[in-house]
Amino acid sequence: MGDAAGAMILSKKTDPERGIEVINTVSDGQYNDLCSYRIVDGEIEGGMVMERISYIGVRQCAKQLPATIAAFNEENKKVTNLVMHQVGKKPYEAMSKIVSKVLTYRPDNIPKTFDHLGNITTATIPLNYDLLKKSGKMNAGEKMMFVSSGSGHVLTWFGLTI
Repeated sequence: MGDAAGAMILSKKTDPERGIEVINTVSDGQYNDLCSYRIVDGEIEGGMVMERISYIGVRQCAKQLPATIAAFNEENKKVTNLVMHQVGKKPYEAMSKIVSKVLTYRPDNIPKTFDHLGNITTATIPLNYDLLKKSGKMNAGEKMMFVSSGSGHVLTWFGLTI
């Protein structure tokens, strides 16, 4: 977890009607070489194959979403807010398209920051959550979903009731 991810503080659920309801994570180590570094002869070598990492992330997003929804409660396909990890325009649009086929949500309730902040890595989730909260678009009792990804490759969906 990067420094920015620490900005999102979770606490024990005190209201049985609100809070995180499902977390669905998948990790596939076969892609570790797409984002790695190593020390060779005292020098650091490394690299990141972002286009391939993004493609794998979008594919895992589509594969994992149905199981997440089933765990979140099949009847709750109406999600008011969606926060996605954003590495760029193509992955953002591809993930939005995948999600729109399965969930009903308000498109204006998906914060978009990649276009002016770029890939802000671990800060994406807490920053976009905060932007939604400050916008007044989050209301008690509504459903919200998050999807985050990490190079190497890890993808996590989680759903909560606000």
